[in-house]
Amino acid sequence: MRVSLKTLIIILVLSSGFSGLSIQQKQNNPPVVKLSLSAKEKFLKWSSLVPYSISVSDAEDGKSEYNEIVSNEVLLEIRFVSDSTMAKKFVPKNDAVIHEVPLRMGKALCFSCHGVKTKIIGPSFEQIAKRYKGSPHVEDSLSARVIRGSTGNWSEVKMPPHPDLKKNDVVEIVRWILKNGDDPDLNYFVGLQGAFRTKEKPIEPSSGGAYILTAVYNDRGPEVRQGRNTVVLGVR
Repeated sequence: MRVSLKTLIIILVLSSGFSGLSIQQKQNNPPVVKLSLSAKEKFLKWSSLVPYSISVSDAEDGKSEYNEIVSNEVLLEIRFVSDSTMAKKFVPKNDAVIHEVPLRMGKALCFSCHGVKTKIIGPSFEQIAKRYKGSPHVEDSLSARVIRGSTGNWSEVKMPPHPDLKKNDVVEIVRWILKNGDDPDLNYFVGLQGAFRTKEKPIEPSSGGAYILTAVYNDRGPEVRQGRNTVVLGVR
């Protein structure tokens, strides 16, 4: 008697005590992120321009070297601490998922019009935080402006509406801006390359500060995995 392959598989499954077949999903590994600086020394210099580049490689999303990674979804956090012995405190733990809100802002192209410390088309997040922090009902009013669009609050340049953004997400973004925008020791950039300037040398003598630089990318898998690379450099 001739038995089909399908029938043979069913016989083998039933004889082994299983009532059905299970298909294992491919494991979603975290992306590999690497932050590279042009400065090869262990210390940065005060008041200097520091170019950087970020590479990303992900099994599902592709590689940044082949332009397969969306650059505005790559984030660099730059944190300064005046006491280098405190730097370890700000290095993220391996199992932590961090920077969810600024990564969302990168996807929404917020950084295309607003720098954290620098005015681009619209005001910087620092300017927004300094003007509105502590104002009553400010989260609701600013969120409404983001969704509906606005003009005349900073200049005659119109901020376009963003009806595709969910209100809860916009409220979280506004809340993040008001909390972090005017922090003098914290800055963010999006993209695979750029440059940042270190602080002016302090007048008061000190033991020297440090910069904690963290590059982050969240993949597009069904179960989001995060890749990041943190570099700590002293400055003197």
